[in-house]
Amino acid sequence: MERIPGLRNTDAWVEVAWWGPYGTRGSALYSSGPFIWDCDFGAEFSMDYAYLNPSVEFRGADPIPWPGVPSVTPPPSDVTGRIWCHWNAPSDGYYVFAAQLTPGGEFDEVSYVQCGIDDVPFHITKVLDMGEQPFVANLTAGIHKFYINQTQGTLVFYGLTAWQVSPLVQNPVPEQTF
Repeated sequence: MERIPGLRNTDAWVEVAWWGPYGTRGSALYSSGPFIWDCDFGAEFSMDYAYLNPSVEFRGADPIPWPGVPSVTPPPSDVTGRIWCHWNAPSDGYYVFAAQLTPGGEFDEVSYVQCGIDDVPFHITKVLDMGEQPFVANLTAGIHKFYINQTQGTLVFYGLTAWQVSPLVQNPVPEQTF
């Protein structure tokens, strides 16, 4: 945070884009929302539920419960849920991204995602209960793709927000040499 002074001052952040399961605003591209692959619907998480509660669930290889019948277990495979959010960065600078994700399934389940921008992955991170997964990137103006890849467990996607750190305070503090 010391290298990006504006990062501490959240009042200086300007929201530039937002993506939800079926909509966008700001400089986000594709007004219908992000591209979403391999989401899952079942008895507890139906298309009606997803529409009424803007969210998308990715179960992966976890059993899908159905009332009155045995659970449906997806065919064995790697977890493959993907979300791509395309946008047009208005100018060069630092951006803060916050993915609104929660672990799905059972309360003790551990879920992980890998996020990145363009072809540059960030580290794999644990999905926190009712939390936002923050990421900071120094980007050039122009078209970029923020992606979220499911790597383990069940998760629910609610949205992604991008803020630009105020251009007046975003220059890194020069490093001192001794």
